[in-house]
Amino acid sequence: MKLSVQHSAVLGAMLSLLAMPSLANNDAVTADDETTFDNCLLRKIHMDVEQDNLQSIKQACQTESLHHSVPNRHTLEKETENNPFVITPYRQNYILPVTQMSQVNTAPYTADIFGGKADELKDQEIKFQISFKMPLTKQGVFNEEDQLYFGFTLKSFWQAYTSEISAPFRETNYRPELFYETPLPIEYGDGVWFSRVGFEHESNGRTQELSRSWNRFYGGIGYAEDDLLVYLEPWYRIPDNDDDNPDIEDYMGHFELTAAYKYQAVEFSGVARYNFQTGYGGFEAGMSFPMWGRVRGYVQYYKGYGESLIDYDYNNKRIGIGVLLTDIL
Repeated sequence: MKLSVQHSAVLGAMLSLLAMPSLANNDAVTADDETTFDNCLLRKIHMDVEQDNLQSIKQACQTESLHHSVPNRHTLEKETENNPFVITPYRQNYILPVTQMSQVNTAPYTADIFGGKADELKDQEIKFQISFKMPLTKQGVFNEEDQLYFGFTLKSFWQAYTSEISAPFRETNYRPELFYETPLPIEYGDGVWFSRVGFEHESNGRTQELSRSWNRFYGGIGYAEDDLLVYLEPWYRIPDNDDDNPDIEDYMGHFELTAAYKYQAVEFSGVARYNFQTGYGGFEAGMSFPMWGRVRGYVQYYKGYGESLIDYDYNNKRIGIGVLLTDIL
């Protein structure tokens, strides 16, 4: 049986690496380190079989195995983000087929919206979010680990159970952004400190009285391990002469705090916004758990203002259950 050129290269790469001095020869290396090293070799050989890269692959895997407290998500994203067949997730990706609100907000919808039947909107609807990011450079900007990204998040609220008015999408928010992310040289803790600086636009794509949008610059700092993440992102809203929602900061606040903690296979998450002057804000809590494959069960609870742009000044409660494809950690 003849081997293809690629298969021969992979086999040669594996034999060459096995012939190199093993990481396991170091008495200080633990079994976990050896497992991390072996897994790293397999991933990197699969992605790059050029012979002149063997030594750099081995060195990179030794570094990863000896510092395997670096969050697994960060490591895997770096290895696949330039793959044209992989879409890198950014925020959570989920669908909640069943959600229950305390009361749907009908105030923004005038008589000509939904055929004059806005009062028939139900407190039950489907909520889902799609979020991804893509690198804009092939290599680091100022160091080997930093990156410039384009990110996009879509969040939608679908009145799927309101057949009387043709089951409309009540609200959809579009959130494109451009940001720079880099690790920070802080050695406190076993994880990684990082920072993001960027520009973000958010709108609901509507016109006239239903239009809601804002632009902001932000700069955040965070800390991440495999089972823990905390990220604080203050922002500055860019003034807008044609402002559809001039008081949005009164309800959405001046920052967003994201936290996640994984206990065994269950992940708990929270996102909070708050304005200390007005006392208004919103909080989203979530819990995900394994179901099958990469699909996880997901329960989400929201309380406060700003769950969507059309509801930025509306105080609401919602609980929903569904499935989640990508989590925070």
